[in-house]
Amino acid sequence: MLIVDDLLCWWPLKGVLWLTSQLKDVAEKAATDEQPVLQAILENEVALEDGRVDEATYAERQQALMGELRRIRELRQRLAAEAAAAAAAAAGGGPGAPVPAPGQPISGKAKLEVDVDFEGYGKGA
Repeated sequence: MLIVDDLLCWWPLKGVLWLTSQLKDVAEKAATDEQPVLQAILENEVALEDGRVDEATYAERQQALMGELRRIRELRQRLAAEAAAAAAAAAGGGPGAPVPAPGQPISGKAKLEVDVDFEGYGKGA
């Protein structure tokens, strides 16, 4: 009976949670993709060189595109910091534990206990 309860109660919930997680990942990837903005910057420069836009329009578009690029990079940094804090909390560091910057070595003390049994070692067989 417990298996039937699990199938009927928990699996649909797990499916919804998985779907929500997938949608969140896709949305974050789309929101932090710099490629469309970089392409628009390049197209704006080509339009200026070809004479399709004047200097004022170019400068206005360039300012807007650079602001969008800055926003994407700030969002990416914020998401990375949140992920690092969540990983530290999951590892037992707690919410107030310092998180090292990416690429920085992690320092601290570690304790390792080894229980070795040498019973019978060195005795002739």
